[in-house]
Amino acid sequence: MTSTQTRQPPRSVAALEAKGLTFSYDKSAPVLSGWSARFEPGETVALTGVSGRGKSTALYMLGLMLKPDEGTIELNGLDATGESDRA
Repeated sequence: MTSTQTRQPPRSVAALEAKGLTFSYDKSAPVLSGWSARFEPGETVALTGVSGRGKSTALYMLGLMLKPDEGTIELNGLDATGESDRA
């Protein structure tokens, strides 16, 4: 690669966005309610907070291991909410 060439990110790199996610293990007490966030490729993010506030649940939803009761999970602007976590 010469100094005039630019490096293109791998095709698998995608922006990840949560829009209005709501999730409850018990319908009377939502763990997350209307949570939204956007994560850009290469960005480092930390979810912090006290125990039992939904951090792991949010990560499980972003990884498509749990389906939200409401809201969407998007990869590069495409709805991935109904997709499987299996490759």
